[in-house]
Amino acid sequence: MIAKKRSAALKDAFDDAEVMDKLLALGITPQFVSGEEQRDINARDIAAWKQVAKDAGIEVR
Repeated sequence: MIAKKRSAALKDAFDDAEVMDKLLALGITPQFVSGEEQRDINARDIAAWKQVAKDAGIEVR
């Protein structure tokens, strides 16, 4: 419930033109993604970086 409220508030903020203008002025190009989408992105990135570490001979614990 809390995560859904927080997600909705963030989406609303990104829909606000004034907020977007301020973020863009700071060089930030925000893009809202749902929690499920972010979970999938994180899982994909973790797998990719594990492979990078393996290829570089870095031990991941």
